[in-house]
Amino acid sequence: MTKQFIVVFDTLPIQKSAVRSGENPQEVVIACRSINVGLFVSGNLRRDTCVSIVYKKENRFACITFPGKTLRRVSPDERSIAFFLLKAYNLIEEKPVEFNIMDNGIILQYSKFDEMLQRWKSKRIHIANEEYHPEEKFQLAQEGAFIYDMRMKADISIDDMISIPRPPTPERFILDLNLYFDGMP
Repeated sequence: MTKQFIVVFDTLPIQKSAVRSGENPQEVVIACRSINVGLFVSGNLRRDTCVSIVYKKENRFACITFPGKTLRRVSPDERSIAFFLLKAYNLIEEKPVEFNIMDNGIILQYSKFDEMLQRWKSKRIHIANEEYHPEEKFQLAQEGAFIYDMRMKADISIDDMISIPRPPTPERFILDLNLYFDGMP
């Protein structure tokens, strides 16, 4: 079973000088915290979880995925995560290819959003929605994609999306979902 947490940004303004000095823009801080909260647990990795950072690039989306199952050499601290995010970002910006896997297991994708979801083979797509209205038979599936769109735009539309509550930050969204799944029998 795999949980795919997806945080979508307008841009990812990451720069080497900011990563080195530890003065990252808010989007980069949020991305690093989302990866940390999604993957790292008491000195270990959630092997059944992936965290993807997605941003719009021209008429497509660039995606940097940290897969718990195959990730190597990434520490849970923000600086380590930011350096790997920067390395992945630079690879996508220099040569955007449809699909690539870095030597440490980070996956890079550049395509339309629905094509990314198809590649992930997500059976259920959940999207955080401020206008969430609970349904009587509301249930979360441990296997699926969980999308938090920072942009609040309506340009992501997938058939059969399930609307779920939207906390104020993506880090909280991921944390709440992990706690929910950890509490399941």
